[in-house]
Amino acid sequence: MRVQIAAFLLVSACTGVTPFDPPPDDVAILTDADVASCTPTRIYTTTVGVSGSAVQDRAIEIARNETLREAGSDGANAVVFEAGAPGEAAFFVRARGYVC
Repeated sequence: MRVQIAAFLLVSACTGVTPFDPPPDDVAILTDADVASCTPTRIYTTTVGVSGSAVQDRAIEIARNETLREAGSDGANAVVFEAGAPGEAAFFVRARGYVC
């Protein structure tokens, strides 16, 4: 746990971005139908930092925000997230980036 906290503080100090920052405004979350005419950029897989029912939803939100920031820095302006299996713990957030 101490290593994780130290890594978090180091990354936050170097980038100025923390996992708790809101997602960027310039990357939209769309559906497959919305991106039918868009150009794909790449596939993103972000690890959900923690698991457990008490914090799972917040951890997924943080991972989705990290994915949106990464997609935006790659030049994507849209992301389609893959749906997880209902009732199962999420260990990864997967998404496809697009330029629309």
